Amino acid sequence: MADTTFRLQAKRGADGAVLVKALIRHPNHNGLGRTADGEPIPPHHLTEVVVAVNGEPVVTLHTGSGIAANPLLGWKLTAATGDRVSVAWLDNLDERGRAETTVV
Repeated sequence: MADTTFRLQAKRGADGAVLVKALIRHPNHNGLGRTADGEPIPPHHLTEVVVAVNGEPVVTLHTGSGIAANPLLGWKLTAATGDRVSVAWLDNLDERGRAETTVV
């Protein structure tokens, strides 16, 4: 599944573990910022990120307003070459994104 909010890869390392990296393009405003005109920027941030292997969730990350804009997240997993790895996110405005890739 293609999603413009993501860059996702899953590669086997020299140690045999699979390194999954997800770059999630998201503003992650904490609600404390202001525009150039001084208007408040409402909160808009990730609240949950779920990593799954072959459709089975293996990691759930609960985040809050302190997460950086466009975070790069990474995990080391046990998976086989050819397994499908997906990462899905949810934010405080109920917006969602998802990407999937194959372990190489």
